[in-house]
Amino acid sequence: MGKGVVAMHKVDSAPTRLPKAVTENKVPIVPWNQKELAKAIKKQSENR
Repeated sequence: MGKGVVAMHKVDSAPTRLPKAVTENKVPIVPWNQKELAKAIKKQSENR
């Protein structure tokens, strides 16, 4: 689809169990934080 995808979590560390789609597609996981989200979106948009 050509779209960047980012997964988010709301605790201090990323969960150990992730959905299969996240692990298979190596989706970046970032904390629920506006700055981290903006950085991840920018990085994903540059990697398309």
